[in-house]
Amino acid sequence: MHILLVEDNDSTAKQLELVLGREGHNVSVTASGEEAVELAELYDYDAIVLDLDLEDISGLEALRSLR
Repeated sequence: MHILLVEDNDSTAKQLELVLGREGHNVSVTASGEEAVELAELYDYDAIVLDLDLEDISGLEALRSLR
């Protein structure tokens, strides 16, 4: 499964990436909501794990853009 992880807290992002990677998932990580929207337009992800409290745009704004 190809997962996009959008998390601006470095330690949380690293922990989630490790856990998901150990389960055999291919994980792409970004701390930016704007970059997440761009990546989702370029690549076909099976799932997106999205932090709602991002620094550049809110996770809800990113979700609206993705829809």
